[in-house]
Order: sequence, then structure tokens, then C-alpha cells
Amino acid sequence: MSGSRSILVLAFPFLLATACTESATRYIDGRPEVTPDLPETDVIADMPSEPDAAPDGEDVPVLDPPVEVVDAPDAVDVPPDTIGMPCATDEECDDGLFCNGDEYCHPSGVCRRTPPVDCNDDDGCTADSCDETAGACVHVLTDADGDLFGPESCGGLDCDDTDPAINPDAVEICDDGIDQDCDGEDEGPGACDCPLDVTLPSTTRGDTTGMPSLYEGSCAYGTGASEVVHRLVLTSPADVHVDVSGSGLYPYVYIREGACDGTELGCSYYYYSGIDVSLSAGTYYIIVDGYSSSYSGGYVLTVETFVPPTPVTGNDDCTGAYVLTADGTYGGNNSAMTHTSEGSCSWSTGADAWFTFTLTSAATVTLSTAGTDYYNVLYVRRDSCTGTEVGCDPGYTSELTLSLTAGTYYVIVDAYSTSYTGDYVLTVSGL
Repeated sequence: MSGSRSILVLAFPFLLATACTESATRYIDGRPEVTPDLPETDVIADMPSEPDAAPDGEDVPVLDPPVEVVDAPDAVDVPPDTIGMPCATDEECDDGLFCNGDEYCHPSGVCRRTPPVDCNDDDGCTADSCDETAGACVHVLTDADGDLFGPESCGGLDCDDTDPAINPDAVEICDDGIDQDCDGEDEGPGACDCPLDVTLPSTTRGDTTGMPSLYEGSCAYGTGASEVVHRLVLTSPADVHVDVSGSGLYPYVYIREGACDGTELGCSYYYYSGIDVSLSAGTYYIIVDGYSSSYSGGYVLTVETFVPPTPVTGNDDCTGAYVLTADGTYGGNNSAMTHTSEGSCSWSTGADAWFTFTLTSAATVTLSTAGTDYYNVLYVRRDSCTGTEVGCDPGYTSELTLSLTAGTYYVIVDAYSTSYTGDYVLTVSGL
């Protein structure tokens, strides 16, 4: 029945009469026409009012409290199925749904429907479905193992769609014969996913032979050289010096922040003096690479702390020479400086930085440009800016040890040419 009503029957022998309903069925175009049931009517016989007393002196019956009748919750809204209902227009038949097909009014005057929407794109690489909310067919790349990556055979990135533990986001397990992260190889110790951990300070010996070639530093001279990746984890800030050596390999080293392809913080060749960098707490990748694809072999990597140089500015010429009064390390940048002088051991035309010191008695003084970013020339003059030269040395790390008498001296850190710019460092001892 289409409607009903709850009726509370009390414990009295009253007459209860119910009017029944009747439905009739007829057929239109071979389909049954559904006629709603007539509403059911419940009739309760006339009920006499409660007597003041029971007949024949009997006790008056005590009735239970009335029972509360609660209406049933409303039914969930479901679009009506209009198929088979009488109609005059297509709009009368529309149920508002997309996926089940189009409803229309048949010439016979009843609602009919086309077949459901066919979402099959005949592509074995997709799972096809109908999205009722979007009102469209949806084609999703097949993902047999449920790891959210489609198979490579269908243009996806999953190299093994039968194993959810193998996908581009998986963590590589070193040297186990399985390529977990689908990068094309089962990486061994020293690869980016399996870095060699180093501490501060430490000295590590390694070999690049047979290692992959995936990265290059900004100071690389060649391409395709194999590299070894090291990982340094700092729990607190530190000033770190990194250097590499290896005559057969002709190595260079560079530091990346957070990942092998992260921001580069420094790059240096074996004939430079390494990288000096101030690092905050975090994870860093130190990569030892070769000069070119023709070079591989053993190397020595040094990671240690250093004392940052005292910053120096305004010493672009002799008149602004920075006065050295104590042993230490001093540094600046020559990018905005000019060329004002030249040492006897070089035809240098690059920018020069000036320093001066005065000895009150004879002393042996050592000067070094270790840590300078460019090929440089270090020379010293006595008494004046154009005085007698008492020492000159060119190189990536220039160094002079001089036995000097009392007097005033001028120290010049010069660049090999105008194209050589960057940070320079001067270390002094013996003052």
C-alpha cells in the first residue's frame, strides 16, 4: 500500500472496521501502467464514553497511559522511475540522471529510455566508469597493484604494476637486486638513494669506478663522469670546509642542500682549496665527481670545521689597504674591485685586494690564499705601494713564507685575469 496509519487498539471489545483498497492494472504498449493505490481508510466504530462506574458494581478498569506513536523518518529522495508512465513530452519523462540513459516520450504516450551511457573507450590501459556528479565518462589509468601509479606499458611510471612496494615514490633498498624506486637501476652504496654517511670532522677514502653518472656540479669541466654521493647530517649550525684529492681521478666536489638535486652551496676542483660554507642544521649531500667520463678512480674526501675569515671591504687600492695587526684569516670579494698593480711572477690583469702590516722587529711571516675561489697571484712589497717586491707566488692556493726585517709591508692578492672573480681569502701568521 502507498499509505498507512498506526492505530492504537485499547483493551475494550469495540468494533474495528477497516475499509480496504483495490487497485486495477491496465497495459499500454505492452507495459503495465501503475495506478497509485487509493488511500487506506481506517474506521473505528463509535466508541461510547467512559462510564462513571462499571456495570453491576464491578471495578472500573484502569487504562495504561497512552502510547506515543512516532512517525517514520522521511524516505531518502530518489529520482522517480518514470518508465512506463503516461506522458505528452520528453520533459515529463526526464529523471534528472545522466548515466542510466536518456528518457523520452514514446509516440505511444508512455515514457521510455535509451540504453545506459557506454563509457568503454576500448583501451585496455584504462578503467572506465560513469560519473553521475560530473555528468561524464571517466577513464582512469589502470593501477593493478593499487599504489597510485599506472604501469610503464601504458605510459605510467610504475616499473612493476604487480607489486605495490615498487613505484617511483618507494624507498630504494641498496644492492638487493630490485629497483624499488623505478629509476632504472638497483643502486648500491654511494648512489643518491644509498649515500655514504660522513661525520664532522672526517676523512673518507672512496672510488668512483663503476658508479652512476646522474649529476654535475656548476664547476664541472666535462660530462658523464661517475660520482659518489656522501651524506652529512648536522644537528646544529657549523662552518664546514670540504676538500677532495685524487690525482688519477682529477676530482671535483660540490655540496647540495636537502637532496642530490637540491640547491648547490659550493663547488670546487681538486686544485682549488676546497669549499668553505656556513651551514645550518639539516641534511646535505656531498658529491665527488670526475673531470670527465674518461676519469674514474680513488679519492680522499675531507670534511672539517673552519674559522670563517674576518670580513674585509674598502681595500681596492693601496691607499685603502686593510691594516693587519694580528695573525688570522681575512677575506672579501673582488667582483667590484679594479686592477691597480701587478706582481713580477705574473702578467695579471685582474682585480687586486690590498693589505698592510708593520713589524717592529724581524720575523718569519707566512701568507696563504687557501680558500680563494679563483686563480690568484700573491706578492709582497716593502716600504711603499710601489716599493721593492720581496716575494711573489701564483696559483689556486698561493703561499709565501718570508724572513722579514722590521718595517712596513704591503700584501696584494691579485686575480690572474679580469674573468677571475669571487671570494678571496688571506691567512697570515707570524705577525
